[in-house]
Amino acid sequence: MKSHGSRSEDRFKQLFEQLDDAVVEFMFVDDEPVVLAVNRAFVDVFGYDIETAVGQPLNELIVPAGYR
Repeated sequence: MKSHGSRSEDRFKQLFEQLDDAVVEFMFVDDEPVVLAVNRAFVDVFGYDIETAVGQPLNELIVPAGYR
């Protein structure tokens, strides 16, 4: 039997993948957001594949160079 935490994590993962909006999980490294995970909508909107996006600074992926 799964624990409550495990069930919650499973529900979160399912929601994360099924949303039609681009969603990014990130953490700050030296005051810069770095991508931990993206959903399929992010891939569709921004054109990066998941493997390329993960580990990259978020601002470099979504903010045009002239605005960084």
